[in-house]
Amino acid sequence: MKFENISKTIAYKNGLKVKLLDDISLEVKEGEITSVLASAGSGKSTLLKILCGLELADSGERIDANACLIPSQP
Repeated sequence: MKFENISKTIAYKNGLKVKLLDDISLEVKEGEITSVLASAGSGKSTLLKILCGLELADSGERIDANACLIPSQP
């Protein structure tokens, strides 16, 4: 699975905007085990949600559209 230039900004109710992900590219080949390490609040969970299709990125591209981290629901 390959993702290029993933970016995500969140907006709080008070109007504050925070860019969690800025131009992130990632490629994980079949059989590889990958971990994401970063400080708290840096966007790790957001990145994983985008990779799984649970959340949309503001920009970026999924190169291998057939790749899936979680099984499809029947």
